Amino acid sequence: MTQLPAKEQSQHAAMDMAESLVRWAAGEGVKLDGIEPKETAEHGFGMVAIRKLQEGDVIMTVPIKTIRSLSTVSKTISSKLPQDASIHGLLAADLLFNPPKATHWGKLVPKLADFQEQVPYFWSKSLQELLPVEAKTLLAKQQATFRRDWEQFKIGFPDTNMQDYLYAWFLVSTRAFYYETPQTLPYPWHDRLALLPVADLFNHAATGCSVSYSLSGSYTITADREYVEGEEVCTSYGRHSNDFLLAEYGFVLPDNSADLVSLDDVIPPKLSGEQKASLDGKGVLGNFMLSADSKPCDRTKAALHQLLNGAATESDGGLDSQNTPSGTDALLSSLLAELLNRIKSTRRAISTSGAGTASQRAVLVQRWDQIEAILKQSIEVLDRS
Repeated sequence: MTQLPAKEQSQHAAMDMAESLVRWAAGEGVKLDGIEPKETAEHGFGMVAIRKLQEGDVIMTVPIKTIRSLSTVSKTISSKLPQDASIHGLLAADLLFNPPKATHWGKLVPKLADFQEQVPYFWSKSLQELLPVEAKTLLAKQQATFRRDWEQFKIGFPDTNMQDYLYAWFLVSTRAFYYETPQTLPYPWHDRLALLPVADLFNHAATGCSVSYSLSGSYTITADREYVEGEEVCTSYGRHSNDFLLAEYGFVLPDNSADLVSLDDVIPPKLSGEQKASLDGKGVLGNFMLSADSKPCDRTKAALHQLLNGAATESDGGLDSQNTPSGTDALLSSLLAELLNRIKSTRRAISTSGAGTASQRAVLVQRWDQIEAILKQSIEVLDRS
């Protein structure tokens, strides 16, 4: 008998696993209509249309009883963790000790090595330092969240290897869905999570199929547009910038209408203590953003006014003769030009550092290229105004 090449063997094994997963899910009440998990050209495993789909078609239904949530975490696990343990941390612990059957997940989800290659959390510190400022901020929050969850987990399970828990933690981080119930309301909104079997195989697009749920019924996924047979069908994880997608999932979208560029590298250093206090008093200090369509956020506008006019007062509202559209536009343009110059040196540092792997450096350069394109477009818009 002729033996298949290793790559084809792996593909056949993955397809067998996908079929096994679908059969198991059907037995649990999960319904797929017009889609099935398949290997895609660009994103590994994903959901693909197996017939023509119309906008509004319900293509997947997941009964609430099949999901993994706060209420399904084993008591033998939750009883060993603090009462203030996060849902994320609890789900990771439950996934670690009660994993899905290998035939139901296996090759269909990323391995730890995949996360180590793609997600900045695992990159070398020197490469992390070359991330855009917003991605670095998000990474720091992610690191702090994991440290907290790990410190709580290891008290109850001191013999567990951190890498094993870390892997389960990232499976939850990258595959969970938002799940708001009376039980999860006391938790921060970003921690109201649940794991949905099979639904987690959908890849992300800036615009994609809608996901909705009913507390008494099920999650449903509805086609957002017409799809032809063989086309990949995606959901949207939300309107997230590419810095967010890079930090959380390890990828960026080539065309992301929700993209944002942080100006935190160039605005805060120029603000005086009095100006910062004034902005902070209005709840607008930090996160100075520019959108993909060249529009500064309100925080950025307020900071530009402060830089032109000094700290705002009750009497003048922070406005004077300099505070005109042309004045703020010229200032913003100069700040964007300053950031553009920094991108050149950052790109050189990436190419000469040799830090990380070639694919890590490539996605990092891709992200800086996107930021550069937004800045150049924005300067052109400002110069025309």
